Amino acid sequence: MKIGVTCLAVCMMFSGCDKNPNGNGDDPIEPPGPDRVVINGVTWASRNVDEPGTFAEKPESFGKLYQWNKKTAWATSGSVSGWSGTALTTHTQWQAINDPSPDGWRIATKADFDKLLEKSKVSCERTTRNGVYGHKFTDLTTKATLFFPGVVYRNYDKGSLSSGGSGGLVSSGWYWSSTRLNEGQAYYVYLPAGGSDGSIKEGFYFDYGLTVRCVLK
Repeated sequence: MKIGVTCLAVCMMFSGCDKNPNGNGDDPIEPPGPDRVVINGVTWASRNVDEPGTFAEKPESFGKLYQWNKKTAWATSGSVSGWSGTALTTHTQWQAINDPSPDGWRIATKADFDKLLEKSKVSCERTTRNGVYGHKFTDLTTKATLFFPGVVYRNYDKGSLSSGGSGGLVSSGWYWSSTRLNEGQAYYVYLPAGGSDGSIKEGFYFDYGLTVRCVLK
């Protein structure tokens, strides 16, 4: 009798292991890990892109800068050599072959950022993380949070750096979207030093170097 009960319990235990929370018999659903955060239905990387195919070390780490639809990484400090302007393009999205995102990820589109900036579902506040200025986004339903550090950008003229902000700390942030605006410019997100709300902007030319953040494919 004891053996039968034990076997029944073991069978029930293993029977439940191969089902996901929906109970449909599929593999278990992988929960968001430390490198991914779901905000308003979009799964974001918790860190910026560093060298092509890699993420920055920490959520507050700057990562690298990229010209639109190019895969060359540029530093966020110091001078650079080999900088070149970007030719006009007819592509409406950042091409996959030039995407520096790690495997399984892609650069966020304008639509992805629109959901991140949807005020009725996501709050945004200016804050610091380990001494780094930035903006924290919070899903109002799940309370999940996502940090975007303020990062300099590089100008089109020889890759010179924008202002680093007061005290040497970057106050504002500029993030590429992978969505083109016209034959020369793309949409980007601006996170201002003087306010809590970020916004989608038009008008950065392709040959500027901006920060990149990914979403799950």
